[in-house]
Amino acid sequence: MTFPPKPKFEKSSHHVVPALWQRRFAAPGDPGPYYLNVANGRKLNAQGPGDKMAEEYANIVFDQFFRPSDSLEDQLSKLETKMVRGLDTL
Repeated sequence: MTFPPKPKFEKSSHHVVPALWQRRFAAPGDPGPYYLNVANGRKLNAQGPGDKMAEEYANIVFDQFFRPSDSLEDQLSKLETKMVRGLDTL
């Protein structure tokens, strides 16, 4: 049996709330607070999304041979890039 090439699989941390959406909720020129650490109540200044609102392998899919793939994460990224234009306009 000949297998097709392995699918692209490079990402392990997937943003449940897309990073580009998170960046849009910082008030321009305002240092924060931006994030609230619900575990200890600490207020964090405005910052990039980093690993916040992310999970390991949240958007992982498998091909027909049960090999992991980034295809869903990549497709969501393309859609989010289009949708953020509407958010910016709003």
